[in-house]
Amino acid sequence: MLVRGMSTKERIGRRVKAIRKQKGLTQAQLAELIDRSEDALSQIERGLNFPHVSTIERISIKLGVPLETFFDSIEGDESTPKRAGLQARLTALTNELDDAGLALAAEIIESIQKRGAK
Repeated sequence: MLVRGMSTKERIGRRVKAIRKQKGLTQAQLAELIDRSEDALSQIERGLNFPHVSTIERISIKLGVPLETFFDSIEGDESTPKRAGLQARLTALTNELDDAGLALAAEIIESIQKRGAK
């Protein structure tokens, strides 16, 4: 099912949650790292509150991902929650790779893509 009409704050929240989980952090741990309450982070992740840009910046720094990660493909993005989470997870993982690892990851994904296109 496509998630049509998902707001920007919901998309950002899903990405924060997916990357936080990929990094093995609890909401309480990330909330402490960004100097926010656990409830405030929960509201961001559930798409109930739009975080201030300084909060997004802190999240970006503490999770070790570029700020753009939370905004890439927001415009017109109509993906399932699972797909949005997987894309955020892939982004977080590839950001940790060196150039050789990233090249290998790209080759693997291209191979999977070619196999699926047949």
